[in-house]
Amino acid sequence: MTRSDKRGRFRTDNPGHDQPEETSGPGHSSSSQPNRLKAGKLEAERRRVPGLCDFIKANEPRLIAFNEYASDDGTEVGVVQVHPDTESMEFHMEVVAERAARA
Repeated sequence: MTRSDKRGRFRTDNPGHDQPEETSGPGHSSSSQPNRLKAGKLEAERRRVPGLCDFIKANEPRLIAFNEYASDDGTEVGVVQVHPDTESMEFHMEVVAERAARA
């Protein structure tokens, strides 16, 4: 599901190219990834994300949350993921890399 707020940011609920910032705690692992968008590509990203979320939901049942937020000026998106453990995070990175390689 994709939701927009009044400022045009959007987020996706469970079911992008810099190195993720990872944090771990008891029973979870999370990642925050900033990604730059080329000028005028925000709408294309908004169309792409629901399909990505459907793919993630179908292929990663352990993922707790996958959210994407757009900057106010539409030049950057941030992806925040929450996994039950680091193995789930590693699996996610493999699954998404395989999908990107096929695209």
